[in-house]
Amino acid sequence: MSRKSAATSATSLEADNGARALHRRLAGSFAENTEQALAGESKWRGVAARRGFKLAVGLAVVLGLGWSPLKALLVPTSVEAVVNARLATIRSPIEGYVEETPPATSQWLGKAAAPAFFIANPDADRTPLATARREAADNDDRIEINASEQRAVESALAGLVTQVEQFRDSRRESIGLRLAGLTDEADAASAYAEQAEAQWQRARKLRASGVTPVAQEEKAKVQARAGALAARAAKYKAAEAEVEGKALAKGAFVGDAYNDTPNSEQAVRELRLRLATLQAQASALARSGARLAAELEREATDYARRSRASLALPASGRIFEILVTRGERVAKSQDLMRVLDCETAIVSANVEETVYNRLRVGAKARFKPSDGSAAILGDVVNLTGANAAPGVLAISPASLRKSPFYVSIALPQGTLDCAVGRTGTVTFPRD
Repeated sequence: MSRKSAATSATSLEADNGARALHRRLAGSFAENTEQALAGESKWRGVAARRGFKLAVGLAVVLGLGWSPLKALLVPTSVEAVVNARLATIRSPIEGYVEETPPATSQWLGKAAAPAFFIANPDADRTPLATARREAADNDDRIEINASEQRAVESALAGLVTQVEQFRDSRRESIGLRLAGLTDEADAASAYAEQAEAQWQRARKLRASGVTPVAQEEKAKVQARAGALAARAAKYKAAEAEVEGKALAKGAFVGDAYNDTPNSEQAVRELRLRLATLQAQASALARSGARLAAELEREATDYARRSRASLALPASGRIFEILVTRGERVAKSQDLMRVLDCETAIVSANVEETVYNRLRVGAKARFKPSDGSAAILGDVVNLTGANAAPGVLAISPASLRKSPFYVSIALPQGTLDCAVGRTGTVTFPRD
């Protein structure tokens, strides 16, 4: 390499080294400024984040402390709410032994039948029932005896009636024959009387002409009069027989040997009177039998009630507590168990004073269960203020202690299936 070339190369290298150094210095200065700017921006962002977090915490505290009054002012809401129900105490209607108890988990709703709970009393008094049965049996015996007597009297009466009819027919025929005979006798007597009258008239004529003596005329006169009297007497006898026949046709007996009726007819009348008496007694016995039957049924019902009783439970309910065991002897009116009356399910709630003073009985209320199920619309039925709701409830409203103002809300029957103890929130829509 020539000396001129070496000198040119050295001059170029020195020039290059000066420009590159300047570039490097400038690039380093720019990078340092950029790093400082980035560090400052990052520091500012951290401060802003800390300030925002503090502001959010402050706002949360402020909202947490002031939300309850604000909520009470905007949307009236309960502080606490719980599903409740009336607690029915089941008592023993009789004295006896517990025959059967339902399971402690028994619950019956809707169309489900209530469980069985029986009390049996083998020592129940049977005297009234036995007395009623004995009196009814005695009355039945009297009815049977009366019926037997009636049958006997009716049989004897039928025989006597037949006998009287036969006697009446015979008597009617006899009177007819006697009347015919007496009529003939009257006709004969009339003929003799006419003959005697004619002889007397001839004797009078002969006596007037002096042929016959006076004595013969008198004799003829007497015979004529006697004949006339005999004819009249015969007519009277025939008339008497005719009267007897007419009386017989009317059912009356007239004769020489009896005054009114024969003995058979008198016996018929006595039997008819006896039969009427027996029939009246039968009617009285029948009425007495009806009364005794009713009394017997009543005594049987009373004895069944005294000897064994089935407890009446609410139509919808749940066993809350069983106080006795099977086979235990209990007294009348002793407490046996407590049952939740699911037909009277309500919501017991307490509210703030500002909300309470705006409520009224009959106002609408909406209960929202805490389990997330659908809300249920009900009615405010009681406002008890600082006193717990009256009555025997499964959960005392006094156990709700966050506010002393108590409200009772009635829900439609069957909406919660007797879910006593379920919590939730009650809101009171504004009118």
